[in-house]
Amino acid sequence: MPSDLTSLNVSSFDTSKVTTMESMFYGCRTLTTLNLKSFDTSKVTTMEDMFSYNTGLTTIYVSDKFVTTAENSGGSMFSSCVNLKGGGSPQTAYDSSHRNKEYARIDGGSTSATPGYFTAAP
Repeated sequence: MPSDLTSLNVSSFDTSKVTTMESMFYGCRTLTTLNLKSFDTSKVTTMEDMFSYNTGLTTIYVSDKFVTTAENSGGSMFSSCVNLKGGGSPQTAYDSSHRNKEYARIDGGSTSATPGYFTAAP
């Protein structure tokens, strides 16, 4: 992906049969928002570096179909996403100690039992 990409519309992609999303949005430094509301990741086994090095990324919209149950590693899924925040209240801000799949969920708020980096899609 080009590093100067500012917008990308993937809100209607059918991903129900996809098994790998490794490095899918890697290095899109100027991308600020991603709408992945249609993404069904129930069969995805590899999400390594999926959003890594998206330093301009602030918001990722998803539905409850974005899951990591089949994912085997999720290593460095969010590396260097320094401006990323979840949609909870209070918002969960990016923390480099949580760059793997454990925060690949809709944010319940930074003080809740379920902090995450995703925002529930409108």
